[in-house]
Amino acid sequence: MDYLKGKWQTWYKSLDVNHDGTVSMEDVEESRNKFTELHHLLGDKAQGVKTDMEQWWKKIRVQIIRK
Repeated sequence: MDYLKGKWQTWYKSLDVNHDGTVSMEDVEESRNKFTELHHLLGDKAQGVKTDMEQWWKKIRVQIIRK
């Protein structure tokens, strides 16, 4: 069980980009901006990543709220 707890803590820390204790749309925006900059994505490619990450956030958020 400790292994899974550690795994979840690591995953949560990676999602809480601004380290304010909550995972929010601000974290998603910061992540996608850093990702597109790090990979030098421009134009349609950058927009595609941003759209995909926003859709992921909306989907995961709905699943969490339902539980």
